Amino acid sequence: MCQQLGYTRDQLLGRDWGDFKTGETPEAMFGEMMRRVKGGQAWEGGWTNRRSDGTSYPVRGHVSPVRGEQGN
Repeated sequence: MCQQLGYTRDQLLGRDWGDFKTGETPEAMFGEMMRRVKGGQAWEGGWTNRRSDGTSYPVRGHVSPVRGEQGN
């Protein structure tokens, strides 16, 4: 992530993945991703992230829910 985004490890610690969204990807797509994952389903798709220098780059990912012993 440091190389992709152009931040140091210390600059990334505690940051949320949403901090790097560009506004180029419709918010509805992120909403669908969260609904699926919170509903226990995997999601696969693409979006655009922003680097520390302001440039954007495409991302393709697979997001899967992971449940703990309590089912959360």
